[in-house]
Amino acid sequence: MIWDPANPEYCDALGTLLHLYADRANSDEIVQLYQRATRLSPHDAQFWADLGTGYDWAGRSNDALDAFEHARRLFPNSPEINWRLANFYVRTGKTPEALLALGIVLQKDSTAGRKVFTLATNATRDGNALLKMLPPQPRIFFDYLNFQIEKGDLAGTEEVWDRVLKLSLPLTCARRSPISMRLFNTLSCVSCQRCGLPWRSDFPRRYNARRPIRIWLQTAASSPPTWAPPNRDSIQIVASVALTSLGPSLARC
Repeated sequence: MIWDPANPEYCDALGTLLHLYADRANSDEIVQLYQRATRLSPHDAQFWADLGTGYDWAGRSNDALDAFEHARRLFPNSPEINWRLANFYVRTGKTPEALLALGIVLQKDSTAGRKVFTLATNATRDGNALLKMLPPQPRIFFDYLNFQIEKGDLAGTEEVWDRVLKLSLPLTCARRSPISMRLFNTLSCVSCQRCGLPWRSDFPRRYNARRPIRIWLQTAASSPPTWAPPNRDSIQIVASVALTSLGPSLARC
């Protein structure tokens, strides 16, 4: 391959190779290569994001922020660019901005859930802020519910489930994991009356919604895949609380 200094892709690729693989890479040289790429192709968001990375590595945080944000203005819905910007925001203590960027990553990349949830929960312990980050899509909420269960964060799991109820999200995506599937099967079983349990419309008023959810989650998170609900009362209470809010949605699942 013949080196072409007028080709922005060559400049960008060389900057990346030096950054990742050179033993004694010169940060100024890398930044200059990325700068040349952006001058040759000023509307390419990827080149601006790479320039942001170069500035960040060189310790030029203000320039890095300008470059990353310019890249996002050029390609606002890019999951990769928002992911890189979110990481920069986290490193520089801009947590609210990081969560906004991570929300876009969740919307645009269906495979990014676990890495987004990990970065977000490392950046803040504010459960309400984390829930606001989540786009109102069932898949994302149930992925996050599973993430919290696997972490053993019972309080966080309850908050997620409360938000699912408030948003009246359909339970279709509960089928995505064994733990959520247990809850889905329990609710479906009761709603179809296959297990012969009477419907009690006053359960949500008679019981605190958090307590039965807590009992169910504690058991489900620590049990093997063949787990069955421990008793008929807990099935009734959990199902009644959920179905009262999710009845129409459950019927669609």
